[in-house]
Amino acid sequence: MAAAYYHADRLKEIESSVNAVLTSNGARERLANSTMGLGCTRKMDIEYQAFVLAYRRCLDYLARAIACYFKREADSFRTFPKSIANTKSPEAEVATALTQAHARHVSQLAFVLAEGRKSVRNRIAHYECVPAGCVNLTAQGFFLAGGGEELPRPQNLNGVNLSQALGDRLEYLHKCVDDMIDTFIQAARIDQS
Repeated sequence: MAAAYYHADRLKEIESSVNAVLTSNGARERLANSTMGLGCTRKMDIEYQAFVLAYRRCLDYLARAIACYFKREADSFRTFPKSIANTKSPEAEVATALTQAHARHVSQLAFVLAEGRKSVRNRIAHYECVPAGCVNLTAQGFFLAGGGEELPRPQNLNGVNLSQALGDRLEYLHKCVDDMIDTFIQAARIDQS
């Protein structure tokens, strides 16, 4: 989880730096009613891809750690319920509770859990370079559009930027990890009594 935070913080720093440069050099004022797309987002792309991979790695490590309780191997958070399926009593109740907790989070984690080419994580890990987004500069400021987060062109520049989108992702990661750990502890305590 620390690695995901690190890469999100780096992206926030880069985003702030780009905004500061574009504001300080007067480029915004010269654009008037125009929009300019800028390339060469290599650093942002690399940090974004590292963020996505660290995010998934956190979930996979969690699955692997919890699976130890069942004396099973779990290679992936995505397939974790399958890894602990058919658990015999008394651990069966713990497995059921964890499977239910997992199900509560799958839809919000599809960007790193979906099968095949559907997830951003799989695209990055196996198929293609997924960019952080395309930098667009207007007289009102700059924004990223598209990319792995499919950021929309904002109606105004107070819309969601990459840093906010990743902040939301991190908040949800915390909710998922907390729920999985809390569910495990609570179910295991009942199992032990």
